[in-house]
Amino acid sequence: MDKKTLSVGKRLENILDEAEKESQIRVSEAQRKGEEILAKAKAEAEDKRTKAHSGLGIEALVKEEEKKATTEAKKVSSSYKTRANAFSDPDKKKKKAAEALIVEEVLPN
Repeated sequence: MDKKTLSVGKRLENILDEAEKESQIRVSEAQRKGEEILAKAKAEAEDKRTKAHSGLGIEALVKEEEKKATTEAKKVSSSYKTRANAFSDPDKKKKKAAEALIVEEVLPN
C-alpha cells in the first residue's frame, strides 16, 4: 500500500510540475505578446507625434478623425431616430383609437 501511495503521490507531483511548466510557458507567451502590442502602440504614437510636430500628416490625421466623428455621429443620429420613432408610434395608435372613439360616439349607428 505504501508503494501505491508513493506512486500516486509521484504521479500527482509530475502532473503538478507539468501544469506549472505549461502555465509558465503561457505566461511568458502572453507577456511577449503584450510587449509586442505595447511596442507597436508606442511606435505608432511616436510616429503620430513626430508628424504632428513637423506638420506632416496632420491633414491625414484630421481626415481620419473626421471620418471617425462622422461615423459616430451617424450611429448616434440613427439611435435617436429609433428612440423618437418608438415614442411617436404609441402616440399615433392613441390618436387613431381616440378618433375611432369620437367617430363612434358622435355618429349614429
